Amino acid sequence: MLRLGDDQWDRIREHVPEEHVPYSRPGRKPILIKVVLEAVL
Repeated sequence: MLRLGDDQWDRIREHVPEEHVPYSRPGRKPILIKVVLEAVL
């Protein structure tokens, strides 16, 4: 798995949509989009 540095993440953050799902919602807890993107890369 590739790890994005903070400077790399800051450059692409605005191009990646983030979900705003409350943690109190029942079911699976949301995963940070940065973690998902690192796994895909």
